[in-house]
Amino acid sequence: LWKANKAQYISSGWRELPVPVIIAMHGRCWGGGMQISLGADFRITTPDANISIMEAKWGLIPDMGGTLGLRELVSQDVAKELAMTAKNVSGEEAKTIGLVTHLADDPVKAAFEMAETIKKQNPDAVAAVKKLYNKSWWSSQGMVLARESWYQVCVLMSKNYRIKGYNQVNEKQREFLPRKKW
Repeated sequence: LWKANKAQYISSGWRELPVPVIIAMHGRCWGGGMQISLGADFRITTPDANISIMEAKWGLIPDMGGTLGLRELVSQDVAKELAMTAKNVSGEEAKTIGLVTHLADDPVKAAFEMAETIKKQNPDAVAAVKKLYNKSWWSSQGMVLARESWYQVCVLMSKNYRIKGYNQVNEKQREFLPRKKW
């Protein structure tokens, strides 16, 4: 099994965190910055941002692990075009092709709002969804279904599952317990 080198781990390392990673982008996000953002779970940018997989401009290939995220976001022909041409795209075009998750005039504010929404959910379920999707996106149908079943059992057995249910029916909110190790 291939391990990420130090440069690749900057982007691919986000995948190992058991919490959502939200990137707020504005202005120029080129080359290495874009590679780092591709490892995140969510990317929020301004409509007028300038985004590019810029390495081709210097005769290089993307080499910071962003390829892992890129292959999950856009079709192969779009990925090749972006990486072979160093094409600049606006935030709006990036949203259209699936390179970013959301557009916002204030991406930092939008990122905090998203984080607040996620924070209200069972942290064990959030971690399980991230792990399930990261491990299963390219897996066989059988593996996906097996992982889905296993992680659901783990979540159902967690104390945070019961707290989430309590919070749904009671006015007084209980704090979640520290997240289970996945």
